[in-house]
Amino acid sequence: MRWQLPPLLWTGSLAFDIRRDQLDTEGVRQQRLVTATLGTATYLYAPWLAIVNGTVGLTRGTVQGDAPDDSSGGSRFVTGKLQLSLLPRSRFPSELRYEVSDSRIDSSLGGGVDYRSRNVSVLQRYRPVNGEFSVSASYERRSQDSADFGQDTQDSFLADFASHWKRHQLTASLTRSANRRGSTGEESDFTSLVARHSAAWAPALSLESSVNWARSDDQLRFDGSGLTGRRSTTLAQASSLAVWRGDTVPLTVTGSLRAFTFDGGGENNGTTLAAGLGATYEFSRQARVNASLTATSIDGNTSITSVGQVSGTYQGDQRQWGTAQWSWFSSAAVGAARTDARTDASVSTQLGHNLSNVWLIGGSSWGVSLAQTGSVAVANQTASPEQLLPPDRLSRALTQTLAFTWTKPGEQGSAFSRLSFTDARQFDSEKSHFSFVNFQVSGTHELDRRRSWTGDLTWQRSVQSSTPLPTVTVPDVSRFTQNQRNASGELTWRHLRVFDVPRLNFTSRLRVALNTQRQSDEILALPDRETASWENRLDHQVGRLENSFSMRVSKVDGRRNVFLMWRLQRNFGG
Repeated sequence: MRWQLPPLLWTGSLAFDIRRDQLDTEGVRQQRLVTATLGTATYLYAPWLAIVNGTVGLTRGTVQGDAPDDSSGGSRFVTGKLQLSLLPRSRFPSELRYEVSDSRIDSSLGGGVDYRSRNVSVLQRYRPVNGEFSVSASYERRSQDSADFGQDTQDSFLADFASHWKRHQLTASLTRSANRRGSTGEESDFTSLVARHSAAWAPALSLESSVNWARSDDQLRFDGSGLTGRRSTTLAQASSLAVWRGDTVPLTVTGSLRAFTFDGGGENNGTTLAAGLGATYEFSRQARVNASLTATSIDGNTSITSVGQVSGTYQGDQRQWGTAQWSWFSSAAVGAARTDARTDASVSTQLGHNLSNVWLIGGSSWGVSLAQTGSVAVANQTASPEQLLPPDRLSRALTQTLAFTWTKPGEQGSAFSRLSFTDARQFDSEKSHFSFVNFQVSGTHELDRRRSWTGDLTWQRSVQSSTPLPTVTVPDVSRFTQNQRNASGELTWRHLRVFDVPRLNFTSRLRVALNTQRQSDEILALPDRETASWENRLDHQVGRLENSFSMRVSKVDGRRNVFLMWRLQRNFGG
């Protein structure tokens, strides 16, 4: 082997940053940072043997602020990353990566919390010459250090296996993760194993099987009280699904098996076994009949819950009346469930239709649609001593949806808007009522090749009310009502070549989010969740000299934060 000095690709930069954070509860905090970064990329002996690339950054900074911990003294820290790829073009490549970062030199972060992150990862893959299987394994360790929350670490291990032969495919994965918080001593370990097998002997017959096992161990600690708690949970599940589709008969038959076990410690244990059989027969493109039967056993008891159902659906032909379109559908179902001495039976039917129309006016598309679905069901239940209602109950429900849409395409952008109303009522039993209003508008618009708008806004409101069924212990019940509102949106303005200066770009982004919830049985009013952020960024580049200024004003749950940052950076190499 003839070793020689390989060619080196050098890059570097010298940056000066000024950051200013202003929090309502913590006052003003200002940092000045000078960062010198050097990066290189090369190979060892030959590119097919090993490729090396990495960067190292040296930063010196000062901090001034209103907090007692802030001082004008200087600080020095090192950041960077190193990546080594061994045999990258082979069937067994491996990769080693080490990275150190600091939030103080990240222009996308701002919030008054400084932390340092370290990341170490190892990855190994293997694939034989014939390609019948592949296997990979990786390990990663992350840690975050901060004077505010201490040290947090996350260790994760992942192994994957995949193979295929003839009509079979097999995949398996093993995951292990451990999280630890140094300030409180809390720990959380999670291990998971998943395996899947699929086989298709013919287009008419296929089989899908899966097995998964998971275990979690949590160690909780509470400061001051000395209380500690440990909780372990283990679950395992195995399932199979077989599907047969007839070649000459429009019949589809499915069969399923499922086993599930749960161990939560103490009395929180359980085992469930279930088996199901279903069939679908298509008489035509419009009509089909479905039948299913499911049996479930819990904790190995002799009692078995069996559920059977037969249903049919019919989709009517679509009618055209000018520019309007109308379609309808109907369905009916008969079901029964039995557990020991308890028997439940029900008969239900549905009838619905949809009417829609679209108009083209002045280059825009206007549309309206109306959908209605009515259902009637009769349920017969075995009488319970705690019930005050008769065993035979009638349930009638009506759901209506009205929607308006507007779309305008164009060479300089596009716009979309939709307003929809949904109302669902149950006239018997709990007499529930649900109403939902949704409004959405989005679009893009280019004033010219340098200036453009992009926006999206969504507003929702829902009102839900119901009357719980009375029992012997609670004969008189009050009506429950819940009112919820959500709003979220983002508006972005981009301007290239501001003031006709080459490579001077401006971006402004506004984000808002609001969540309000009220309900009739609340003891204390739930707090409103609101988030607002307005970020403005101005970037200028002349050759290898970059100049950027950013300002972010945010408000989260009443707390206001103002973040300012100016960066001047000179790049070297290439």
